[in-house]
Amino acid sequence: SAHLAMYRKKVPFYQAIMLETLGEVWKSHHRSLLDVGGGTGVIAEALAKLFPIDAVRAVDLVDRFCPSLSVSTSKYDGKTLPFADGSFDAATLNNVVHHVPVEARVDLLMEIRRVVSGPLYIKDHESRGALDNVRLKVMDAIGNIPFGGMLWAKYLTKTEWDDLANESGY
Repeated sequence: SAHLAMYRKKVPFYQAIMLETLGEVWKSHHRSLLDVGGGTGVIAEALAKLFPIDAVRAVDLVDRFCPSLSVSTSKYDGKTLPFADGSFDAATLNNVVHHVPVEARVDLLMEIRRVVSGPLYIKDHESRGALDNVRLKVMDAIGNIPFGGMLWAKYLTKTEWDDLANESGY
């Protein structure tokens, strides 16, 4: 709420649930975390404040980061993360993969594997059919339009998630 006025009255329920669920699978202390596709940076900021991490860096294709963040932020080209191999202990992708072009998804996860020595935490959606895709598209629009976020999306089915994990080495 300190970074986005619209959250001063109420934090979005889905973000609170996402952070709570992440806490259930978190693998203890991480020295450094890379938040890929960080958007406004408020999730990276929440991670820095709520989880055992020494340093958080958020990257995105477009600089829409809130200027009041305490975490480091930067733009990148969407292909090569501007960091040395093994620069981070962990990474997150929060509601990002469905916005990545299908043909670029494996490369993105492999690039994350290059710069991250530990786990990749992904929070995204699983498509369960055409009606579900409409529901997800509406939710995405509600969550992205106020911040100038990406609206194009291709949601993954369970099989597509499994294939992506296998093809990228996760």
